[in-house]
Amino acid sequence: INYESDFMTLTAGGIWFKSKDREGNPGLTTTPQFTNYPGGVIPLGQTAVTLSRANSIAAYAQGEFHLSPQVDVVLGARITRDKKSGSLNVGRVSGSIATLDELLTRLLSIPYTYERTKPNFLAGVNYKPNDDILVYGKFSTAFVSGGAVAGVPFEPETARSFEAGIKADLFDNRLRTNLSVYTVTYKNFQTAQGGTNFATYLNGVGAAAGIPGLNDGSATQIELARVIGTFILPQGGPVKAKGFEFELTAAPVRGLTLGGSLAYTKTTYNDVNPVLLASNGVNAQGQLEYPPALRPDWTASLSAAYETQPISGDMRLSARVDANWTDEQIILSGRNTTQAFNRNVLKTPASWIVNGRLALKDINLGGVQTELAVWSRNMFDNKNFNYALSLGPITGAAYTAARTIGVDLNIE
Repeated sequence: INYESDFMTLTAGGIWFKSKDREGNPGLTTTPQFTNYPGGVIPLGQTAVTLSRANSIAAYAQGEFHLSPQVDVVLGARITRDKKSGSLNVGRVSGSIATLDELLTRLLSIPYTYERTKPNFLAGVNYKPNDDILVYGKFSTAFVSGGAVAGVPFEPETARSFEAGIKADLFDNRLRTNLSVYTVTYKNFQTAQGGTNFATYLNGVGAAAGIPGLNDGSATQIELARVIGTFILPQGGPVKAKGFEFELTAAPVRGLTLGGSLAYTKTTYNDVNPVLLASNGVNAQGQLEYPPALRPDWTASLSAAYETQPISGDMRLSARVDANWTDEQIILSGRNTTQAFNRNVLKTPASWIVNGRLALKDINLGGVQTELAVWSRNMFDNKNFNYALSLGPITGAAYTAARTIGVDLNIE
């Protein structure tokens, strides 16, 4: 529902979501690594099947109250009701299975349920000293739903954020600038962890979670640790992030557009979960030796585009170049970084990726509009690696896509 008057602009609505799914292949729970199967036949053996149901219903409303031509107050709220249930069904099975129901009767079933109602709020002020400038500030809350994996519960992740900024169009709309600064505090920050950490975690929470036999190093616990691909573990905390984002767009002369951006984000981790410290290693200060990967402190971009007036009929020449810069960043975390080979892919250096495109547009070929363009991605052939995946003693690194050159012919 949308409503607008001289005093108020209101948006309100509702959301309903429902799902039912089954995950897992009977007889094959994880990718078989370096395993030989004679004749290409995979035995039934170890099995895990997850059954899940989820329902979520929410209502929300947000109003902008126009106190004066220059000042708006923004108030919003949402309430969400989540309900989830399901089971992990695990064990070793031999012989043949005719139906899923027959399989489930031969497995250990670990059920779970989750129900939670969460409200969220937003409050802000917008100030417009004139038609070309907006100054704003706001406070908001948010969350990521909780749940359970293999009967091990995890809480909703929550965030509280403050943001302030200014948006301005200057010099007769030839220069546009946007600046925002922010700080966010996360609680119960959810992290995805592999099954190798599962038994360690259960030692601390198995009894509290009401899961018989899963906090005593039992065979069932060891079996679960093997078949659980991923479960959710709180980071500890609170986790705090702060930073700013700045964007600039300029049109100094007709046909030319210049752009740039600069962003900074700093994340700090307090009171890290002891399970993560044990599995990933700690430094002299008792914190994570190698903090979470793929989080550069600084990023930036530059761009330039130029389009001529018609040079023959309607035909125009268009050129664009854009460059994206990323600060040095960790790309591999955890204990495996202590191995000599893995240290080669621990970090990737700060680097630029430059792309370009040159085109003849609106070419009239017998009444057909045509565009001919040449382009290049990663023009200067940056060869840095940008992602790593550790599989115990073996680590694979993904590299920036090599320089690519192409020609496009587009016909309308």
